[in-house]
Amino acid sequence: MKKVHVFFRFALSAALAISFNLWIASAGNSLEVSYIVGDVKLHRSAKVMPLAMDTKLAAGDIISTGKKSLCTLKYADGSIVEIRSESKIAVGNESVKGSDYVSLISGAVHGKFVKMQKGGSGNKVYTPTAVCAIRGTEFSIASSGAGDSKIQLEEGKLEIRNPFGKVNIAEGENSEVGIAEKPIADRSEEDLAAWSERKKSSFESAPDEAAEKYDSYVSRLDGNSKSSSKKIHELNKNLARNSMKGKSALEKSNKELDNLDENLQDDMFLGQNARLALDGIVEGIGEEKASLKSKFLQVKEECNKVAEQQRRTYEALQAVKEAYRKAYDAIVKTHRDTIKSIKGQ
Repeated sequence: MKKVHVFFRFALSAALAISFNLWIASAGNSLEVSYIVGDVKLHRSAKVMPLAMDTKLAAGDIISTGKKSLCTLKYADGSIVEIRSESKIAVGNESVKGSDYVSLISGAVHGKFVKMQKGGSGNKVYTPTAVCAIRGTEFSIASSGAGDSKIQLEEGKLEIRNPFGKVNIAEGENSEVGIAEKPIADRSEEDLAAWSERKKSSFESAPDEAAEKYDSYVSRLDGNSKSSSKKIHELNKNLARNSMKGKSALEKSNKELDNLDENLQDDMFLGQNARLALDGIVEGIGEEKASLKSKFLQVKEECNKVAEQQRRTYEALQAVKEAYRKAYDAIVKTHRDTIKSIKGQ
C-alpha cells in the first residue's frame, strides 16, 4: 500500500503540471457577450461592475440582470444563451480551467444551440439541480432560486440528469427537477413565470424541508466524490499492470477515466451552483429567523467542504489521465518503431 501512495504522489507532482498546461492551451474560452439591454452586472472576485460588450468572460464570472434587462452570450459555433430579466448565471467553474458552460442559478434563460458536429461532445447548461446535455436544440430553463429547475424543450432532444437519475425529453416535453430528486418528464402547460412563483411560495411555506433536501443533496455529491477518488486510486495502482497487458487494456482504462472525468465535472458544477443558490437563500432570510438561517449556513459549509474534496479529486484524476496517456503513447511508438524496423526503414 505504501508503494501505491508513493507512486500516486509522483503522478500528482510530475504529470499534473503537464496535463493542466496541455488542457488550458487547448480549451480556451469561446463564450462572449453579444447583446446587452438595461441593467446587466458582472460579479467578479467580490467586485460588481456593469457588464460591457467587450468584456472577456472567465470561469467563475457571475452575470445578473435587473428588471426589463437582457443579455445574450454567444459561443464560437453560433450557439446562444439569452439571460432573461431578473436572472443570475455563472460562467464555467474556477476549478475546471478554461470552462465556459453556462449555469442558471436563478431566473430564466433561453438557449438555442447548433447541431453537434460528428464526433463532437456537444454542450451543456447547468442549474443547481440539473445537467442539461445538449446535442443541438432550442429550450428554455427556469430556476426558482431555491434550487428547483424546470426545462421546456421547443426543438430537438435533451438528456437531463443529476446524481439521482436521468430522463430524456423530446420536442414539446418538459422536465422538472427538485432538490435531491430524480428528473421527471411531463407535458404541463404551466409557463415558467407561474412555475417559479409557485415554487417560491412552496419554499416559503416549508423552508426547513428545503434545508433537509439540500443536506441530502450535498451528501450525495460527497459520496460520489469519495467513490470517484477510490476508482482513481485503483486505476493508478493498476497502471503498470494495464501497460503490460497492452493497448486494448489501456484503451479500456482511458475510457473509464474519461467517464469519471465527465461525471466528476458535472458534480463539480452542480455543487458550485447549489452553493450559489444557498447564498441567495441565506441572504433572503431575516435575522428574526436565526435558527433557519443557521441550518442553511451549515449546509453551505458542507457544500464548501465537498467542493474542496471535488477539486482535489479532479486534480488527481488529471494526473492519472496524463500518466495513462503517456503509457499509451509509449506503446504506440514502440509498435511504430517495430513496423519501421521490419520494413527496413
